[in-house]
Amino acid sequence: MDKSKRILCSRYSSENKEGISGTAPNWDTLILVSLNTPWQPDIEDSNDFPAGISEIVKSASSATNKIRLQCIIPDEDYVGTGLTKIIKYSKQLDEGYFSKFQKCEFDVSSDKIDDLIKNLVVNEDEKLIEEGLVNKKDARDIFVCTHGSRDVCCASFGFPIYTKLKDKYSDTSTRIWRISHLGGHRYAPNVIEMPTGRVWARFGVDDIEGIFEKQYPAKEIEPFYRGLIGLNSGYEQIVEANLLFQNGWDWLDILFKSKVVEFENDRAIVQFETSKPKGTEKSLYQGSIEIDGYAQTIKCVTGVETKKEPQYKMVAFDKLA
Repeated sequence: MDKSKRILCSRYSSENKEGISGTAPNWDTLILVSLNTPWQPDIEDSNDFPAGISEIVKSASSATNKIRLQCIIPDEDYVGTGLTKIIKYSKQLDEGYFSKFQKCEFDVSSDKIDDLIKNLVVNEDEKLIEEGLVNKKDARDIFVCTHGSRDVCCASFGFPIYTKLKDKYSDTSTRIWRISHLGGHRYAPNVIEMPTGRVWARFGVDDIEGIFEKQYPAKEIEPFYRGLIGLNSGYEQIVEANLLFQNGWDWLDILFKSKVVEFENDRAIVQFETSKPKGTEKSLYQGSIEIDGYAQTIKCVTGVETKKEPQYKMVAFDKLA
């Protein structure tokens, strides 16, 4: 196909004004394993992908603990020579309120990968940490999807973001990783920021400081925010996003519980109970979200039309207490 006539699905999605709010993945636990390139479109088909680990993760995943396995490209700045980096991020609750994602991290030889992952999904993290390999508690991790063999948009829009982030944070406690396909390549670039669990998309290199240094007013980040992983539905993600935009960056320090209290005919009512640290100043918010039309999607490069995605809008939002 003539490259000048290629249709990129992310550009089409953006020009078609497909909304990104509420489209973040829904994971409670994220396990990352470093894997040498080249990567195949399906990461599990890659030559060095450790056999058996997908089955371990899938068997341990459940409705109450949705576990996602992702690969990262080993970076010599962060990974010991000849070792495999394994990182686990798990949803952390404080008396039932969401706090952040808790991290434990290891550098292991290839013969220990299966056993470690099996322990990570069935045992207490504290026991593993005591065994000593690596535990980088204080580092912020930013994962950029550059999985170009899966979709051209991931490389076209993700790699410049990765390069700029890597240069900017080269001498800091923030680590920048290249990650396998996150889902939603039509929103590229796709970036997960941990331990907060927030997913950013459709931004350029000039937006990096505004987002990751919080220089933009929170109301201006709406076009770039897909949502928070670990919430049970896109409806809850939309309400959480609204609370972030309204409260500003201070919202990141607020603890909360969320639930869908009513769902009928594609309309949901969501409640958020919030609490400042140490249980002070609790509040209750309620939002109503409904479908507001559908956006056409296409296959990347070919432009073949695929499914239509529902578009949501918040029709009511109130502070109840």
